[in-house]
Amino acid sequence: MKDLREYTLEEFQNMENFGEDSLFTDVIIVPMNELHNSGYRCMKFILVYQGKIVGVVSGWSDVVHPNGIGNYGNLMNSFETNLVPSMNLSIDCLSKSGCVRLMMTGKYKCDDFIGSDFIFFKERMNDSTD
Repeated sequence: MKDLREYTLEEFQNMENFGEDSLFTDVIIVPMNELHNSGYRCMKFILVYQGKIVGVVSGWSDVVHPNGIGNYGNLMNSFETNLVPSMNLSIDCLSKSGCVRLMMTGKYKCDDFIGSDFIFFKERMNDSTD
């Protein structure tokens, strides 16, 4: 597998969905050519763990909710779990594709596409690597 910086925008856009339940530490946001009914551009999300692509998820997303809506982690259990620890977030832009990459501390997991929102939250793990 090649370095993430070597992929073109078209290569990212043409990747098929897989690995929706993968743990990841980085998300590459890929703008798509379709417009959402909100008027904003739809996005595809490349999930990355230890520098390797572990998943590709997309829908008709025009919004991203890191750490769940309102910073409540898993939306379905938000009132039971309270706030999850805030994430440290770094952002860069990949050189060849121009896509934005979010790099976060800890391991994350997709929650769901609720309407057009891509939601993910920090996986609660007793792992010394977090």
